Amino acid sequence: MTRRPLTRPMSGRAMPRRRLLLGLAVLTLLLPAGAELTARHLVADRIARAVADRFGATPDVSLGGRPALLDLLDHRLPGVDLTTADARLGRIPHAVLRLHLDGVRLGPAPSLTGSRAEVDVPTASIAAVVADAAPALTLDEARTDPAAGTLVLDLGPGGMVELTLRPSIADSRVTFSVVSLYALGRPAPPEQTAALTSRLATPAPAYPLALTPTSLTVTTTGLHLTLTGGPTDLPRADLASAAHPPSPPTDG
Repeated sequence: MTRRPLTRPMSGRAMPRRRLLLGLAVLTLLLPAGAELTARHLVADRIARAVADRFGATPDVSLGGRPALLDLLDHRLPGVDLTTADARLGRIPHAVLRLHLDGVRLGPAPSLTGSRAEVDVPTASIAAVVADAAPALTLDEARTDPAAGTLVLDLGPGGMVELTLRPSIADSRVTFSVVSLYALGRPAPPEQTAALTSRLATPAPAYPLALTPTSLTVTTTGLHLTLTGGPTDLPRADLASAAHPPSPPTDG
């Protein structure tokens, strides 16, 4: 009786790539530890620069457990995690960003296959959006109503103006609509409410890395967002140079 093999033979395309990756892994073990540290710093620095241009803040970068020298030689990173507490998302400043990049491709045409992000927006950042729309109104106090899904901002001296906003997702952006506007306890004139509504409705810039909001929640401290993105290009100037492995340090 002929016994069937327990494993399927590798295809002609899979075998050379597996041998190549195995050889690269052995090579990283033979190089001095300083070369690996240099490679990790190089890759992390280039990715941080590329993302800083998009989010207006330089993030901390985690490359994962795979050797960075192997990433450089393969011109590919399976996944990268980035965090910053001072990101800009469209018109929203000073947001806490936790970003994961999938399938980062280095070289002359750097790109990624997808991304996902968690963003926390404090009430002070939302107040900054309102300040851009109505510079004359300074923030006195900001609070949230998670049950109602709204944000309440007391504006002007002593909080004489009370503005209630409802955040939502529209046209792949976070938007704010005016629920009510009171001045000294009375409804503001309709033309003032309409003017503020129009300014807040100004389209925000496209979000970086083709990220699109998928959920929005009003929390006790502000907003919590989740976003996902598809394939997109990355800045060539930053990541093209990262595709070349550093030379191992020499003695003397």
